[in-house]
Amino acid sequence: MSIEEQLLLQRWRAHLNQMNGTISTRETMVKYALAWLRGAMMYAPIKTYSQNFVQVVIETLWVVDTWNHYKEP
Repeated sequence: MSIEEQLLLQRWRAHLNQMNGTISTRETMVKYALAWLRGAMMYAPIKTYSQNFVQVVIETLWVVDTWNHYKEP
């Protein structure tokens, strides 16, 4: 995973931590998480991102959907 990808994931997860508890439903939280990430990634096609990056994104969304929040371990 590139440094840029790591930094993007770090910013995204930090932002999700800040939003923790402010969004009331899982569906809204998942949509919000996707919208934030889509906005941050809008200038490069998804295929330019590594498989590891996509895996971390999916794992993070799974946690958000399951628990209605994201909290860094």
